[in-house]
Amino acid sequence: MNLSSKILSVSLLLTSFLVQSQNYKQVTSTSKLFKVSVKDVLGHIDKSTESINNPVKCVNDFQKAYQVLYNFDSKEANLPGIADNELTELVTSSFNLRLKIKDKLKDLDINHSSGEACLSSIKEIVKALRYVEDYFIEYQYKRSGRDQEEFITLSGKGIHFLKSNHYNLNDYNDLISGDILITRGNAYSSAAIARIGLDDYQFSHMSLIYRDIEDGLYTSEAHIEIGSVNAPIQVHLDQNNARTIVFRHKDFALAKRASKFTFNHIKEHKKNHGFNIEYDFGMDLSSNSRLFCTEVAYVGYLNAAKEMYGEALKIPLYKTKFDEKHLKFLNEVGIAVNDSTVGSFETFGPGDIQFDSRFEMIAEWRDPTKLKDTRFKDAILTKLFEWMDIENYYFKTSFGNKLKNNFAWLMRRTKLTSSLFGLKNKFPLNMKVHQMNLFVNLDVVGEILYQELERNQLKSMAPLTFKELYNILEDFRVKDFALYKKKKRKAKFHRIFHKMK
Repeated sequence: MNLSSKILSVSLLLTSFLVQSQNYKQVTSTSKLFKVSVKDVLGHIDKSTESINNPVKCVNDFQKAYQVLYNFDSKEANLPGIADNELTELVTSSFNLRLKIKDKLKDLDINHSSGEACLSSIKEIVKALRYVEDYFIEYQYKRSGRDQEEFITLSGKGIHFLKSNHYNLNDYNDLISGDILITRGNAYSSAAIARIGLDDYQFSHMSLIYRDIEDGLYTSEAHIEIGSVNAPIQVHLDQNNARTIVFRHKDFALAKRASKFTFNHIKEHKKNHGFNIEYDFGMDLSSNSRLFCTEVAYVGYLNAAKEMYGEALKIPLYKTKFDEKHLKFLNEVGIAVNDSTVGSFETFGPGDIQFDSRFEMIAEWRDPTKLKDTRFKDAILTKLFEWMDIENYYFKTSFGNKLKNNFAWLMRRTKLTSSLFGLKNKFPLNMKVHQMNLFVNLDVVGEILYQELERNQLKSMAPLTFKELYNILEDFRVKDFALYKKKKRKAKFHRIFHKMK
């Protein structure tokens, strides 16, 4: 998918912000227009799900949702005019629609010439609906004062925790072996991971659930900092992620075996070698000598199917592909692709599991207090990738930061200083200096842009929409570039992230 399509899709993310179309009722009340538009779009998408088994019709039907021009901003929404029960109804309807789309994916013929285009349209619609739900949840909880509450992952009551009626999951205690959790972390690197592929998602991490008869729930996870670990569920809950979805394989026996295989694989490696399985920066599914986050689930299901059925099960059905325009960034992260291989390289992105029909989505949880943060960071990373693609921007590490990062890299390799400065759980031994530079620069640049968004948000009575966030970021880039050309030292942004020669 090209950049212009991505930008258009992000505009669609706020489908509730339709302002004109011959297919929509013409009303004078802003708040009424707001509600009617959402309901009409949901109805249109609902009807479109019936065409998923016909790829050509599927593409045409779903693209109708993109035919409306969006000139909406937060001032026009008049959110105070929409009652809480109406917002709840819209969020619930959208969630149920996504469940329906998930179920209909079993009818998708990806081998048809238009199959991939249909799948791409479905991915964009699902992402759009989730962002609409986010927007309403954030506003409703802030208005009601619930944004002052403490939210525990996969717990609580309200529209921040939505569940399928086909499963009895009250909270995280009802998870079973083989369940897959996809989550969104709070760092800028998490936003980057969510957007690193051709299809950008809202998730940056995956965990596999294992239930021990005596000791209870564990997660098997792979982290950049410490590699692969088995940890009590409380450790996962304490990470305080912004969002979590639970997926369950339809073959419960296979799922149980998969979780046991992975749990034992990680446990035995630590026992036999004295250290964790290292993190796989290359996201290479062909080898399990190192593991990245989704590979933890991948190797479990792959080997469990071999043991039970004599044939490997490879998940997900549709894998992440990369854009050649991001080649430099991919290489900096550690993914070994080049001009000739980047187009054919496939890996497992956390968000890919959403579209594997062998897994059912049984619950989705959000932390309402972090939805603004994830929206800001998603907008920032979308623009950073856009500027890299179109304007030939990239990160430049200052001499001072190079010295600091090189020092940290060297100290990490010295046992005494690594322990003394707490570097062991911050930087893995297999992380290269250039990777450290990238992650540090990403945080610095991201924070500069975040503060600009925050400054503008304080002026608005309602949450800023993506369209508004993009405009703010673009305006800031232009102004900072002008300052950079005149007084280089005073420019905040362009000293670290600017056009390559």
